[in-house]
Amino acid sequence: MSRTSPEERARIGIVHLEEAILDILMNAMCENERISNAEISKRMGIYRGPSESRDWIPWTLLKKLIAENRVIQLPNRGGYALSEQELDQRRNRSS
Repeated sequence: MSRTSPEERARIGIVHLEEAILDILMNAMCENERISNAEISKRMGIYRGPSESRDWIPWTLLKKLIAENRVIQLPNRGGYALSEQELDQRRNRSS
């Protein structure tokens, strides 16, 4: 049996989901593409199909990441991207 509490496992899971979203956004930015919530869901392998009004897992985490100034919502055609602050941090980590 695991010694990690359910709360700790949930926090770890959220961190992994956030990192997956941030990695997807970084890759999209490198390819100069705008990426939607649905596309993020597809790339994460958790897309629920067009009958769902929103893929709530990435949508909820995107809202959290926006509140933390790590992600921005793009104007006009929409989509999401890394904030300048998050982009700089990721560039510095890879240097």
